[in-house]
Order: sequence, then C-alpha cells, then structure tokens
Amino acid sequence: MLNLLKNAIEHSKPGGNIMIQVKNSPIYIEPVIQDFGEGILAEELPHIFERFYKSSSSKKLGSNGIGLALVKAII
Repeated sequence: MLNLLKNAIEHSKPGGNIMIQVKNSPIYIEPVIQDFGEGILAEELPHIFERFYKSSSSKKLGSNGIGLALVKAII
C-alpha cells in the first residue's frame, strides 16, 4: 500500500490531491488510491505492472520500474 501511495505522490503536482478509499464488499475489500497528476499514456497502460517497466514520466523521477510489479504480486 505504501508503494501505491508513494507512486501517487510522485506523479502528483506539489500540493495536489490524492484520494484514498476502501470499498467494502461481503467477501473482500478494495483499496483505491487515486492521484490527479499527469496520467499514464494509453500505449503505456498495458505495461505498467511489468517488472522493470518505466513509463515516460517515471524515467524523469529515477524510477527502477519494480514498484508496481511488486504491488501487483503482493495484492
């Protein structure tokens, strides 16, 4: 969860908003972390959970490309 939150912070404008919700159902909970930053290009979207994949905006941040792949494996 911290990695998702860190990712949202890194891709938001300074002072921007991040929405955190927990949706409940009878058999599971669904965590939702949403930033209102620059977004992900449509052609990059299918790859964001691949190990070592770096989106064009992540390359500027010095990302290693492992964070979202790790989140997907755990959650």
